[in-house]
Amino acid sequence: MAFQVADAVPGPAIRGGGRLVADDGREATLRDLRLEATAQGGLARVTLTQRFSNGHPEPLVLTLHMALPADGAIAGYMIDLDQQRIVGRVEPRTAARRQFEAALLEGRLGSVLEEERPSVFMQSIGNLPPGADVVVTVLVDQPLAWLAEGAWEWRFPTVVAPR
Repeated sequence: MAFQVADAVPGPAIRGGGRLVADDGREATLRDLRLEATAQGGLARVTLTQRFSNGHPEPLVLTLHMALPADGAIAGYMIDLDQQRIVGRVEPRTAARRQFEAALLEGRLGSVLEEERPSVFMQSIGNLPPGADVVVTVLVDQPLAWLAEGAWEWRFPTVVAPR
């Protein structure tokens, strides 16, 4: 079974959704958002894809807080910029942060995805060039719930509640 939950058509900025924001408040524009899932044997493989544009005249270091299911597991993480792809790998938090900071100091594109609390992750992207589009893909494996009515249920969070 496969289903597509949301698909925003390319074009003007999407209102709402994720906000990729620099420390000084400048934002990259969310251009596309796609949430797709395939389900089999009580497990869903979810692909969350977001495309952002940097409309500012200088490179930005940006942060996005996003909801992911508390019962899910990150199965993959990729950033695509022009012909360059960064494929994430699981590292201890301090090592991942150190590698991200080193990429920024060297002027390279860098990214890190960190869990802040159950179901809330912080994604940071550094040195996003002016005028560039970046595509961020997160793969999540998530168990489905079996309902008493004899059907599977899938829920995926889409909002980070304010604290």
